Amino acid sequence: MNKEQQQLMEARVYVMQHAIYFTDTLLGLIPHPTFETNTMGVTPGMILYYNPDLLLQISAEEVAGVLWHECNHILRFSWDRNEGGDDRRRNIADDLAINSSSRLQKDKHGEPVWKIPKWALFPEKFGLPDGLTAEEYFLLLPTNAAATGICGGSCGGKGAFELELDRILGGRTDVEKEHIRQQTAQRIRDHGTVPGGWSDWATARLTPPVVRWETVFANAMRSTITAVKDGDEELSMAHPSRRHLTPGEPLRPGAVGGAPEFAVIVDTSASMDTRTMIEPCLVEAQHAIVASGAEYVWFIQADADVSAQPLRVRSRDLAKVEVKGRGGTDFRPALERLQTLRPKPAIATYFTDGVGTAPSRPPRGIKVIWGLIGFRGNRVEAPASWGRAVHIR
Repeated sequence: MNKEQQQLMEARVYVMQHAIYFTDTLLGLIPHPTFETNTMGVTPGMILYYNPDLLLQISAEEVAGVLWHECNHILRFSWDRNEGGDDRRRNIADDLAINSSSRLQKDKHGEPVWKIPKWALFPEKFGLPDGLTAEEYFLLLPTNAAATGICGGSCGGKGAFELELDRILGGRTDVEKEHIRQQTAQRIRDHGTVPGGWSDWATARLTPPVVRWETVFANAMRSTITAVKDGDEELSMAHPSRRHLTPGEPLRPGAVGGAPEFAVIVDTSASMDTRTMIEPCLVEAQHAIVASGAEYVWFIQADADVSAQPLRVRSRDLAKVEVKGRGGTDFRPALERLQTLRPKPAIATYFTDGVGTAPSRPPRGIKVIWGLIGFRGNRVEAPASWGRAVHIR
C-alpha cells in the first residue's frame, strides 16, 4: 500500500468513527486515482476521482473532511438541483450548503469534527449567512463567483470529465444509488440523534409518500406521451409545439398525428395477485390511455415467458381482459416481443412486483414505465436502471 492509499484508508476510518451512519455511502464510492485533474471530486455515478499528489499535501483528517463532503453530494442529490442553471454556480452553491453544515458537529473540545481544506468556500466569503439551502445560495451568489478547488465549487460537477469517467469506469446506476441512500437513511434512523438535520432527511426518505400512486402514474403517463409526441419526426407548422409557446419567441412546428401506440405488459407470475394487484393497475392504465385519445392498445401477459399471444384490444376494454399465467418471472421475453408488434408501440407500461431478470438495455425506440407494485405497502426497486419507475402501494 503506497502513502496516498494509506492516507485514504485512514480518512475512511475517521469518517466511520465520527459518522458511522455514512458507512454505506462512503464505501459505495469508487476510488479512481488520476493525474488528469489536480483536485478531488465525485461524479454522478459515485466515482471518487483524485490526484494522488494532492492527498500527500493535506492531512488525513482533511482528506476525511473531503470524503464526508463528497458523501454529502451523493445524499443531497447535488446533480439534480438547480437543473438548467449555471452548473458552475450550482456546484459552488452546493458546496456552500455542505461546508456550512460541517460546523454543526463538534468534538469534545468544541472544535468542528470535519476539517475542511483551507481553500474551501464558506458562505461568509460572499457575505452570506450559514444554514441556507443550495437553492438559496444559488440565487444569492454573485454571477462572477469563482471556484477554488476541493470543497470550493469544483468537486461535484457533471461536466464532460465527470461524465466520461462514469462511462469508461462504469459508475453506479440510479437503482444502486437509491439503494445506498435508503441504507444510509436506515442507519441514521437506527443511530438515533445525529447532527445537521440528517434525522429529518432520513425520516423523509423512509416515510411513504402521501401522494396517491394513481396520481403519480397518471402524471408519468402524460409526461411520457408529451415527450413521445414532441419527439415525432413528422412536424408541421399547422400544429405548433405547445411546449414552445413563449411570448416573444417564434413558433416551432409540432408533431403531426394522433396519440402514440401503447403496450401494457402484466407480470402474471405467482407472486402477483390478480384482484388486489393486477386489476387496479389495469383500470388506471385504461384511464390514462383512453384520455390520450388512443383507440387500441397492445396487451401482453408474461411470467417466465410470454404466456399468451399479444392481444390488440380496445382501450376501453383493457380492464376487462382475462388474466392468465402464474409462473416465474423474466422480463426479457415480453420486452423483446414489443419489437415484433405492428403497429409498434412507442410507450410500454410493465406492471410487476419487480422480482425477475431484466435486459441490460431498454427496447429500442420504446419508452418504458415500470409500475412497481409493493405488497402490503412495501417499496420495491426497479429491476433495471433504465425506464421510469412509479411505485404502487
